[in-house]
Formats: sequence, C-alpha cells, structure tokens
Amino acid sequence: MFGALGQFIYKRRWLVLFAGLALIIAGGVYGTSVVGKLKNGGFYDPDAESTQVITAMHEKLGQDESSLIVLFSPNSVPGLGDQSEPVLSAEYKAEVEKVLGRVKGQEGTDNIVSFYNTGAQPLLSNDKTGTYAVIGFLGDEEEQSKTMERVRPLLTSDMLDIKLGGLPAFSQEISKQVEKDLATAESFTFPILAILLVLIFGSLIAAALPLAIGGVVILGAFLILRFTTDVTDISIFALNIITMLGLGLAIDYSLFMVSRFREELAKRDGDVRGALVKTMQTAGRTVMFSGLTVAISLLSLLVFPQMFLRSMGIGGAAAVFVAMLAALTVLPALLALLGHRVNSASVWSLLRRGRKREAIAEAIPEHGGFWYRWSNFVMR
Repeated sequence: MFGALGQFIYKRRWLVLFAGLALIIAGGVYGTSVVGKLKNGGFYDPDAESTQVITAMHEKLGQDESSLIVLFSPNSVPGLGDQSEPVLSAEYKAEVEKVLGRVKGQEGTDNIVSFYNTGAQPLLSNDKTGTYAVIGFLGDEEEQSKTMERVRPLLTSDMLDIKLGGLPAFSQEISKQVEKDLATAESFTFPILAILLVLIFGSLIAAALPLAIGGVVILGAFLILRFTTDVTDISIFALNIITMLGLGLAIDYSLFMVSRFREELAKRDGDVRGALVKTMQTAGRTVMFSGLTVAISLLSLLVFPQMFLRSMGIGGAAAVFVAMLAALTVLPALLALLGHRVNSASVWSLLRRGRKREAIAEAIPEHGGFWYRWSNFVMR
C-alpha cells in the first residue's frame, strides 16, 4: 500500500503539489475567516443544575448577561476629584450623559440604564465618587461582537476614567488576546525552530521542509475548522491547539520522513524513486498509524458536554489529520521533486571548505557519531 502510494506520488508529484497549493490558498483565503466564527465561553455543562439555575435567572428574573457595564470614575482632572461627592455634580453628570449619548441609538444596542435616568442608588459607589451604567446589547454573540467593535471607540472621556465590563467586553478582550498570543507565539516559534532544524539537518533546504509542512497543516486545519463552524459551535481556544499541536506534529512527522529519505538516498546512490518508496514503506507507515492514534485519542473529547473541550478535540484532531495527510502526500512530492538537492545549501560545508564533499552518509553516519554511540550505550 505505502509502496504503491510512493510510486504514485513520484509519478504525479506535480499534481500532488498543485493540490497542496490549492489547499494552502483555500486555507489562507477562506480558512482564516474562522476567527470571526468562533465562540467564547462554553465552560459549563448545559445540562448541569447550576447551568439551569443561571438560565432560569436570565429568563424569569430578567438578569441579562449580554449587557455592557460601563464604570465611570474621576481621573486626574483638577477640581472634579476634589469634591466630596463628585458623582452628584453637574459637570460629572453632563460628562456621563455626553458619553452615553454617543452610544444611544447605535445599531445593536438596547436600553441604557444609569443613575441619572433612573435615580437608582445601587448604581452609585458608597463614597459617591463613581457610578456605572448598563447598556443592553441585542442579537447573538456574533452580532454583539460587531456591536462592541462599533461602541468601544465611543466610550471615551477626557474628564472621566472609563472601564468596561460584562460579557460583550470580556468576549472581545478574549478574542483579541488569543489573536495576539497566536501572533506572538508564531513570531517566536518559527525562528527558533528554523535554527534548530538547520542544526539538526545541516542543510537549509532540508530544514525548510518541516516548516513549510507546518504552514500547510495550520492553514488546512483552519479550513476544516471553518467548515465545522457551520455545523456546531466551536470555541476560540481551538485556534491555540491547532497552532501548537499542528506545528509540532508537522515538524515531528517531517523529521521522520526527511531523515529516512536522506538515508535511503545515500544507500541507493541517488536513486530518488527507490528512496522515496522505501521511505513511504517505513517512515510513512509510522506516520500514518501515529496520526490515526493521536487523532482518535483527541476525538474522545467529544464525549464531554462542555463546548471548549469538544472544540479542542475537534481542532486537535483536524491538526493531526492534516499533518498526517501533508506528511504522506505534499512532503513526499517535494522530496521527489528535490531529489539529491534536498542536501543543498549545507551549512556544514562552510566549516569544511578544505575537505572533499562526501555523500549524505557523512552528515548522518550509520556507524559513528554521537547518536550511534548513545544508542550503543543505552543498549549495553
């Protein structure tokens, strides 16, 4: 089976690469839009008694978790904070009403409740220095997120310090933080991995292959997740596990495949077809069964009722599946296309200018080197 797959990929390497390119384009154009479709929350069992009590409080007692809480307090403006009860002053009232007036009537907003239009004392702090208002939001979580994007820039003041709370503000902060963390993780991870892979392989071309497959895996998993959001709710935390697990497994599987291909290429005196077929029969088989085992294990999270756990299972399984698929199709096609050029741009050659270039067996010695001596030590 794996030998036949290796033969097919060798003969149809350009076709396989074009299919991989189509996956990358679809993932970049359509898959990345998944960020706007993901949900926050999902930490509770919808059938638990505590969850049912909270739902009853919303439905029967009028408690609305979709409200935006706006806290006003005096800042460092001279005079305003020096009053004994600044919240009762005309200046304070005028500033609060000016800020809330910008939000009133905005699409997606409902009633605005404040001390100044209700006289409700619970909306004031005990020392009369601060007050808060409640802005109702309409629609589902996605519509509230769009409303929050429009409303947040309007809630500013030179005289007052304004802080936001409630589910709409919390959800927006979570989404922005996840996006920021993903960007930070990728900006730090890829350079470090690139350096390590160059040191491991000793070749810039060989080191670039695992990173390229990692990019394919992340975009491909995003594409699967985007289609999944049309069927069920997916937590935003699925992005984190896709980036972490997808990149890790892509590099792991690529290490198996590339290392074995280079060894087989050296043994077979540059026979690319034979080296690729043997790589698929050995490392390819390992990658497939490893991927299936990990994916099935992650799908066991679907038995949990909490959305964020199910989402992590779906996201993780999607990342593993695409990593396995890319390592068994796109990567062998690249190896078939590169052939012996996979060892090009050797960084070690710069350190061995006076030495005659040897085959890849020198870079990965079969009967010498640290790992050979270490394995013998472990066996003894």
